[in-house]
Amino acid sequence: MKKFFRMGEKAQESAPFELLIAVILMGFVLLVGYNAITQLKQQQCTSLIDAELNQLATSLENTTSGKGSSQFQFSLGECAAKVSDCQGFSANAGSKDIQCIRLIDSVDPYICSNFCSSARDACSLIQYESAQFQTQTKCVDISPSTVFPDSPGSQCPDRTADGYQLLNLNTEVKQGTYSLVKANSLTAAQPIVCAYVQCRTPNCA
Repeated sequence: MKKFFRMGEKAQESAPFELLIAVILMGFVLLVGYNAITQLKQQQCTSLIDAELNQLATSLENTTSGKGSSQFQFSLGECAAKVSDCQGFSANAGSKDIQCIRLIDSVDPYICSNFCSSARDACSLIQYESAQFQTQTKCVDISPSTVFPDSPGSQCPDRTADGYQLLNLNTEVKQGTYSLVKANSLTAAQPIVCAYVQCRTPNCA
């Protein structure tokens, strides 16, 4: 009888230790699973951002070269940050909830040669920046002097009645439905592209 009680006592003593081991193993499995899911999302978002930037670059190149207007949807889906703000990005770069996408011009031959297929003194680049995902930069084969008006005029008529507003892509590229149109001008010294993005409110109010 004493031997039976001793065996029972040993079993009771080892139970908490075995439970602790089980909890540690379960925590390790959950951690590995979480890291795998996070890494998979990183890869999926990197691919999506790359594809969307390429689509935007191609649309800009086709429109600027006179191949016709371009209509397309630019969306990062669940990979987008909650806030898109290029002006406030530097001050809040440590936040995962902010991103900056814009068209930038560079006059650095090294940078242009690094991102573009040929050596050039100046170039246009689409750049995506976020604390959550790696920075991506794409070369856009258009003139760095290309103008994107942000207010209606003779070159880019008002389309708010149709639910579209002008956007200066050098300031920021927003998510949404785009309509790119090259302005016909015999007097303009540089190419003019009307970048319309669909408004989120009626009549763009």
